[in-house]
Amino acid sequence: MRVIESLNIRLKKITESRICLSVQGGLAFAGPFTLFGALILLILNYFPLTLNEWLTKSLGIDLKNFLGIVNFSVFSMNALWICFGVGAVYVGLNRQKDKAMGGLTGLISFLILTMKFENTDAGLMLQLKEAGSDGILTAILCGLISGFIYEKASCQMEQRRNKNTKNKGAVSASESSKALELVMESFRALWPVSACILVVIGIRFMGELLLPDTQTIALFISSSIQKPFTSLADKIWVLLGMDAVISLLDWCGLSGINTMNTVTTPLGSINKYANQALIDSGETLILGQNAAYFTGQYQFFARGAMYTALLIAVLISSKDREEKIRARALIVPSIFNISSVIRYTLPVVLRPQYLIPVLLAPVLSNLMVYTALTVGFIKPFGVLAPPWTTPYLLYGFLVSGWQGLVLQVLILVVNIMIFLPFVCFMRKGK
Repeated sequence: MRVIESLNIRLKKITESRICLSVQGGLAFAGPFTLFGALILLILNYFPLTLNEWLTKSLGIDLKNFLGIVNFSVFSMNALWICFGVGAVYVGLNRQKDKAMGGLTGLISFLILTMKFENTDAGLMLQLKEAGSDGILTAILCGLISGFIYEKASCQMEQRRNKNTKNKGAVSASESSKALELVMESFRALWPVSACILVVIGIRFMGELLLPDTQTIALFISSSIQKPFTSLADKIWVLLGMDAVISLLDWCGLSGINTMNTVTTPLGSINKYANQALIDSGETLILGQNAAYFTGQYQFFARGAMYTALLIAVLISSKDREEKIRARALIVPSIFNISSVIRYTLPVVLRPQYLIPVLLAPVLSNLMVYTALTVGFIKPFGVLAPPWTTPYLLYGFLVSGWQGLVLQVLILVVNIMIFLPFVCFMRKGK
């Protein structure tokens, strides 16, 4: 028990570090755009063709094409929101009043590194190819680096200003010094911003010297770091191992998802935006060729049914009246994917009888999702991702239509069958 508590403390320090919080918070900045884009995608997927034709004839506007432009605009610029968000969260954790400036500095840093002009017959054309999925890792790094430099420069400037204020004494209280203070306050961010931009300019200059003309810093990071990492992490055996680790942490009383979020959230974001870019370009996604598997949605398919299945297994086979009452009370939070209360109330944490099914259920569910994608029963996932509190079976329908609903029903049944023998074993042991 002491080992578990010690591990929990250490993992908590890691997950609550500034870097982890900044990455997770920064990626959350893209959440409103993603949810709005998901709503547009739902309309595009389920909008009646006859109604669209009627609107086209009566209004002269192809609604599907119009919404497609909105959808592309939202999802093709996700790296911009991410670099702003990471920089804002990093600075805002210690300097709340400078949160917006930290975000803007991260955004400007990203643009300096990624903007490229091309001469055409129509004049200079601005290229921002890295504003989408290819630039997510660069955006995260820009937000962290610019936030770090901004905060250090701001602290240094404040220390000097406080020192000068103490030396001046009563002079600082005069009307003239107050007016001067107001003027200086408006330029307070000048030095931190300048320090960040100078560093980024230096990085861009070195990139221009060392990289080919066709490649930017963001493309270099994408090709040399981001793509190899996402390719390795997208292997089914890696993801099965990740599922087992998350489940083991859950069984130990830790939050497996929250612990792994710093790795899984960027990975899922990169993959889902890359898939969506291919969908928007008209390509057909094929798993194992051009489509990524781990986009975040697969975790809801693979893990969302586990604790609901456990509660159903308890209600089916348990003879313990008190246990059944607890299970009935926990059905509602399980519907909305709130698992922590189930792990501690039923309880699941550190109960040896539940270790094997807790490890086995998501792994088998994951294999079912992977098989369904491989044989083409459901299509690879894009950016359409309802909120995590969406009920399990409804989530599958919204993401993958009736096929997703059928797949999640099968996963739920398999999970119930996995848990039933172990619940019966616990009943006999009482």
